[in-house]
Amino acid sequence: VLLRYVLLIHVLLIHMLLRYVLLIHVLLIHVLLRYVLLIHVLLIHMLLRYVLLIHVLLRYVLLIHVLLRYVLLRYVLLIHVLLRYVLLIHVLLIHVLLIHVLLIHVLLIHVLLIHVLLIYVVLIHVLLPGGNGHSALI
Repeated sequence: VLLRYVLLIHVLLIHMLLRYVLLIHVLLIHVLLRYVLLIHVLLIHMLLRYVLLIHVLLRYVLLIHVLLRYVLLRYVLLIHVLLRYVLLIHVLLIHVLLIHVLLIHVLLIHVLLIHVLLIYVVLIHVLLPGGNGHSALI
């Protein structure tokens, strides 16, 4: 009978100990899992925030890049058009100046030819003998 009571007390003690050990283990695992889960949630939250921040920054960088490219392309096209018109104006001015220079040269050549012809006419008139056998000067 005594052995039975001792055995019963041992079984009860072991049962109680196992219960408390199991309870302690369950509580410890539960607490650890809570903190592990909390840490994971915080890490994922922080990572998502940084990923979203990087995403937003990349969008703005891309937007700035596109705007700069568009603006630069517009200015390049504007400069190209302006240079075309400047070149056209220079070509036209050079042609007009060349035409004026050519006209002035033609006029000068005509004036010179007329002067030479007038000189020859005057020389011929002066040097050729007149009606009485004398030159026109006499």
